[in-house]
Amino acid sequence: MPKSHLSDGSRLVAYIYRCAEITWLMVVQEPPIVLEYISKELEGARFDFDLYNVYTKSGTSYDYCVWPVLRIGMKGRLLAKGIAQGI
Repeated sequence: MPKSHLSDGSRLVAYIYRCAEITWLMVVQEPPIVLEYISKELEGARFDFDLYNVYTKSGTSYDYCVWPVLRIGMKGRLLAKGIAQGI
């Protein structure tokens, strides 16, 4: 059935299943794909431009994480930079 004929509830369920599928595929890899967030302890820490791109405001410290860093394995090679708001 074309997407235009799906109800909002059906599209939401399809979206949730797709998110679950992508997450499952990330964790069954060897090594797994890891999402690395800025924890509450790191908020206010020095902004690492090697790991994060700036969201809308640059700064020397983190305000909050918009999108996490993607790594190959825990503390492994960087797959994709994250996005963070600076302060």
